[in-house]
Order: sequence, then structure tokens, then C-alpha cells
Amino acid sequence: MTDAIAFETQAPDLLQHLAGVHVRLDEYPLDKRLIELVYLRVSQINGCDHCIDMHIKAGQQEGETAERQMKLVAWRHSELFTEQEQLALDWAEALTHIGPESQHSDKRAKLRTVFSEQALAALTVNIAMINLWNRLYVSGY
Repeated sequence: MTDAIAFETQAPDLLQHLAGVHVRLDEYPLDKRLIELVYLRVSQINGCDHCIDMHIKAGQQEGETAERQMKLVAWRHSELFTEQEQLALDWAEALTHIGPESQHSDKRAKLRTVFSEQALAALTVNIAMINLWNRLYVSGY
């Protein structure tokens, strides 16, 4: 096995800027527990063990239950998740599994019934950021 990529020493300014995005995202009107669910689900899809562990703990600090975290992988078949959570998780999965057939106008229309435009923009950036972090960690960070 080769050494991990040393982002902390080779590109510390980039990591600092990426972390700064999260500082700004925290200013937007999104429930932290919802964001942790989204982060956990995307991390499950991307197979990022480090991020899964981190977001299980962070979610529990936000008041998330172990039962909901265990059932997150099957959220479509569970009654434990609210409509807003289901729409956010569906959006997270759609933006994580991007393909040539991806069409998102119907999903955006549904999201707008439970999220403001500002919250939807912030949710989308949160999803993009966790996908980025997953890829950094999976690459050997």
C-alpha cells in the first residue's frame, strides 16, 4: 500500500478554502440534522468509511437517532423520515448518481414545495461538498 495523498502539506490552502465553504453554509436556513442525514447517505453511496463514521457521530450530536441512521440505507421504505427529508435524500442520491439520462426538473419542483430557493441552493451545495469530501478521502486522504 502506498502513502496517502498529503493534502495537508501539499495543498493546505485548498483544504482551508473548502472548509470555509462549510462555515458559510452553516449560515443558511437548513436543519443541521437534515444535513447530517444527507451527508451520511451520500457517504454510504460513495463508500467513504471515514465520512460515514464522522457523520454518524455528528448526526447523533445533532439529536439523530441510531434507529434512523441504521434505516437510512432503506429510507424509501421507512416511515421514519419526513417528506422534507425524503425529498432531500432523493435529491442527494440524484446528484450523487449523475448520468447522461439525469433529468432533475421534476425533483426540483417537488423540492420547492418544502424548501425556499435559498435553502434549496444551500442543500445542493452541501450535497456537492460531501461528494467532494468523499472523493478526497476515498482517493487516499
